Amino acid sequence: MIRIVIVFCAFLLPLFSLFAQENSKVDLSFTGFVRYDAFFDTRQVESLREGNLILYPKNEVKDIDGKDINDKSNFNMLVIQTRFNTNIKGPDALGAKTFGYIEAEYFGNLESDINGFRLRHAFIRFDWDRTSVMLGQFWHPMFILDVLPTFNLAVPLIAYSRNPQIRVTQNIGALNFIFTALTQRDFRSTGPDGISSTYLRNSVLPDLDLQLMYKENNNVIGAGIDFKVLTPRLKDINNKVTDEVISSVVYNTYLKLSINPLIFKMNCIYGENVYDLTMIGGYAAKESNPLEYTNYKTLSIWSDISFGKELQGAILFGYLKNFGANDNISKNYVYARSIDMDNLLRIAPSVIYSSAKTKFVFEIEYDNATYGTPNYKNKGKVEDTKSISNLRFAFSTIYNF
Repeated sequence: MIRIVIVFCAFLLPLFSLFAQENSKVDLSFTGFVRYDAFFDTRQVESLREGNLILYPKNEVKDIDGKDINDKSNFNMLVIQTRFNTNIKGPDALGAKTFGYIEAEYFGNLESDINGFRLRHAFIRFDWDRTSVMLGQFWHPMFILDVLPTFNLAVPLIAYSRNPQIRVTQNIGALNFIFTALTQRDFRSTGPDGISSTYLRNSVLPDLDLQLMYKENNNVIGAGIDFKVLTPRLKDINNKVTDEVISSVVYNTYLKLSINPLIFKMNCIYGENVYDLTMIGGYAAKESNPLEYTNYKTLSIWSDISFGKELQGAILFGYLKNFGANDNISKNYVYARSIDMDNLLRIAPSVIYSSAKTKFVFEIEYDNATYGTPNYKNKGKVEDTKSISNLRFAFSTIYNF
């Protein structure tokens, strides 16, 4: 029934567009792409949606004979990143140009919801001469659209998150000041009650982000800082009301240089409690006082070099490091991702051929994760490490419309 409604609406929307243009000067345009992905991994991997979005190779898990259960290859084909976009241009409001945007795909919100139709972006934007205000759901401000890898998405090396937000951009020539207040929806923090937006909502204060970006002649340089406060519990482990919070700061720098025929991009993130950005880390209770919290600290850096147009070559280098926490940890109260990983190395060359509206991509991705044992009495730092690697061969076809 739901699919019938969607098809019916899709049939009516072009008619509505024509009517709206004649009566309200509203212009609707529809874009998107059909995407096919096939990929082979030499071992089991941590990923989202049946391997479609790879994070890193899984750690060893030994059976009773000492054999590694995760030392098993995997192959899959998916089309769940097929996407639909609606662009809306309407009459001026408050002296500003107005623009609306809606984007959806079949990625689903959970593993059990794969192929489910979900909202990615939905926002309204008001554009004055030098000021822009956006209200809605869009990429986290530390996901820099002007500085993205050529093809490999670089998760968990990149701040991968979409959030409801209010974003104000002030332009002074090539200089942009960007302030954002945001909450959490699909990409959330974790805590005593599992993954939830409750911890940020109960803090009342939204996540706050400030950036300075210089952009000119296809060259970009910028830096930003992000601040958030979580309230993990309303009652403590002694069943008493508590208002204890955990605050965290994330720093972001980025660069794009266009030196014909090469394009070089780089992004570095250093921060605390970056779980909600699909990165490793989080927070935990202190060993000295389980009623207080301490942040895990994470560093990630990646660079991407590309060249060519119709036939394009690119290679991505990335590195991620877990620095442990600020204090010794109470191991029974840890709210973090992959705290047994010390570091991650990624190398991913790709070849992209474009023909009219169609793009063919072949990529090889090498990931080497160093796992070990967290020493909670040494701020959760990982010791007695061992390297685990995976090689992914991927092929994608993307048809734009």
